[in-house]
Amino acid sequence: MHIVKGKRAVMEALQASVPVDRLVVAQGFDKKPDIQTLLKIAGSRRISIETLSMNAFERVASDSHHQGIMAYVHEKQQVTLDALLETPEEYPMVIVLDHLEDPYNFGAILRTCDAFGLKAVLYPKDRNSQISPGVIKASSGAVYHLDLIKVVNVAQTIQKLKTAGYWIYGTDVQKGVALHDFKPVFPLALVVGNESSGQSRLVSKLVDANLHIPMHGQLASLNVSVATGILAYTISQAYARL
Repeated sequence: MHIVKGKRAVMEALQASVPVDRLVVAQGFDKKPDIQTLLKIAGSRRISIETLSMNAFERVASDSHHQGIMAYVHEKQQVTLDALLETPEEYPMVIVLDHLEDPYNFGAILRTCDAFGLKAVLYPKDRNSQISPGVIKASSGAVYHLDLIKVVNVAQTIQKLKTAGYWIYGTDVQKGVALHDFKPVFPLALVVGNESSGQSRLVSKLVDANLHIPMHGQLASLNVSVATGILAYTISQAYARL
């Protein structure tokens, strides 16, 4: 079970097909109209509601980014990697994270994937940001609408994807196929590298092609979550034209 904080994330949890154990609201916030809406939804679903003093609430929330409301949510039952590999037609576009460290980037990428119809994100169990309250908040609740598959080894996972018929595309700031010339082959997996070091050396040898986003300003690169958003949009539009 994990804690979800903030109005948007709590609303997404209430609307998703995951069991919510209880809502916790800070004293005084329960009078706010938007919080009352959440409490009414919880009440209609017979979800228990607990009210705490602000001091007690902040001790549990452990930070100030809570908006006076949080929920205890049971873990969503996830699809396994084997199940995904057996049904690539259900997952024509997936993201593979190659050791992202920043929870905000992880969450923002999850939000992007949900927005553009990429239903699964694969991420390593070690040396990668994990699903946490910060990631859930940054994803605006997208974690409840995606299949998030934790893997032991990214390179081995990519090999399995290739065996199952996936085309593997990496990213490179300066070289590779320019995005405006990119003609994706499906099913595909887009590998997103580490914020500072990019793709790991072993993974870079496994990709079928690298992609880069041509830029015309003074800066040489984009934030990884922004770049992933541009790539995911391009991929989803290509898939929609099939």
